[in-house]
Amino acid sequence: MDVANGSTYTHLYGGALGIQLPGDFNDLSDIMPIEDNQEVFTDMKYDAKLIIEVLECLDLNDETALSSNFKELAETQNATDVCIEKCGINAEVAPKIRGSNIIKSYLKGTQHIIPSKRADEDREEVTLFMVHLRLKEHDADILVTLNVPNKAANTDSYEDVLNYHTNVFENMNRTLEIRDLSLLFG
Repeated sequence: MDVANGSTYTHLYGGALGIQLPGDFNDLSDIMPIEDNQEVFTDMKYDAKLIIEVLECLDLNDETALSSNFKELAETQNATDVCIEKCGINAEVAPKIRGSNIIKSYLKGTQHIIPSKRADEDREEVTLFMVHLRLKEHDADILVTLNVPNKAANTDSYEDVLNYHTNVFENMNRTLEIRDLSLLFG
C-alpha cells in the first residue's frame, strides 16, 4: 500500500488551502451536498473519510481546543469507549504552515460509533487522526480529521489499514499549506 503513487495536489476552498491527496480519495461534494465550511473526501476502498473544516474559534484555550473538538465529535456521534492516545501542541505539525499567530496541534484517538446512527446496529471502532490549526489573527480554526473505520468487510487487516492511513495522514500533514487566506476571510 503505497501513499505517494498516484497522489494529486488538491486545491481546497477555492485555492485558499492546498494538500496532496492519494488518487483513491474522492471528493464527496461530487455526489452529495457538503456544508460550505467543509471539504470532504472519501477513500472508497476502506471507507475512510477526510474532513477539512474551517470553524469559528470557540475554545479559547489553545492547549485544550483539539481535545474539546474530539470530545464534541464523540458526543455528536453518541460514541462509547472514547480514548485519546496522543494529543498536544506540536510545532512539527503542518511544516509548510508558518507564523507566530498559528498554533498547531495533533491528536490520535479512537471511538466506537454506530455508523448509520440506527440504534439496532453494532458499534464500529473508528480511529481518528486530527490536526488543528488555530489562526489567531482570523479568530478561526482549521480542523483536519481523517477517520478510519475498522470494517469487518476489509480484506486487509485493520493494522495494515491503519498503517496505510497513518502514512496517508502524515503525507497530508506534510503537504498541507495555506495559499491565500483572503479567499476565506476577505
